[in-house]
Amino acid sequence: MNYLAHALLSGQDDDLLCGNFIGDFVKGKQWMILPHRIGQGVVLHRFIDDFTDQHPLSAEGREVLRASCGKYAGVALDVIYDHILAANWERYHPQQPLRAFTEDVYLRLDACAHQMPERAERTLEAMRLNNWLYGYRDLHGLQSALSGLQRRTSRPYVFDGLIRDAIPVISRIEPLFHRFFPEIGRSCSSKIHSFADD
Repeated sequence: MNYLAHALLSGQDDDLLCGNFIGDFVKGKQWMILPHRIGQGVVLHRFIDDFTDQHPLSAEGREVLRASCGKYAGVALDVIYDHILAANWERYHPQQPLRAFTEDVYLRLDACAHQMPERAERTLEAMRLNNWLYGYRDLHGLQSALSGLQRRTSRPYVFDGLIRDAIPVISRIEPLFHRFFPEIGRSCSSKIHSFADD
């Protein structure tokens, strides 16, 4: 799961969304010194990542990508999952069009930017400037996201094959995503509900 899925799975709670967004920028137990609900958002982020990484359907998806992406198959899968979610948005969030949802997410994250680590705040600025969340919806946006990730890896050509052959790869992963996403949605709802007992 990448940024779009993490945002959707946060529900309507602004502090959970904020914590979920900064999850990759908060190390170890640092979440425990954050405001309580933002800290729970970091926990939710880690729950989503663990659930995704350990799920057999994600393992199938990584295997599809292994030949072209090697050890970066999981990274590529996260981005492809966001693309499939965006391309099938009405199926998973019919209450609000994708453009309106993404604009709302940017506004909600802007409101808590002062509580973010500096690197997270810079990521938010780049995300909003280049409209990453809405861009996931089409092939060009997916390819752009993969190119951006590729520049930050130790293997600068690792996603070239995937960028070139994205359509057949997506056609193999999409059925897996449509089986997987309802499961993670239910599990996240249960996890968020359990926070009320903390």
